Amino acid sequence: EPRRITSEMSPNIASQWEDRKILAPCFEVPVVGTTGSGDCTIAGFLTGLLHAWPPKQTLRFAAAVGACNVQKADATSGIPAMDEVLNRMKKWDLKENLLHPEENGAELAG
Repeated sequence: EPRRITSEMSPNIASQWEDRKILAPCFEVPVVGTTGSGDCTIAGFLTGLLHAWPPKQTLRFAAAVGACNVQKADATSGIPAMDEVLNRMKKWDLKENLLHPEENGAELAG
């Protein structure tokens, strides 16, 4: 079912994700609250899929939306418009990757 849905969105989207492990490091931002951060991260991921962005760009955007969320105490007020998320991504530092993607055959989205 997921393959059918993604192939209807874009002919190549399923093949871009197939048989890949990609790790996305977090952005270093001050954390005020975590309510809704997972949901916001998934929303960022779905946004990337709907725009047919490459996998690494999709995962970085998802991490950025989650990072925006944790800067506010509630579930949604930290989420700005998409252009602002993209601008913040350019300014923020990435956390050091402690997961060692090369050790488990993964790529790094950072």
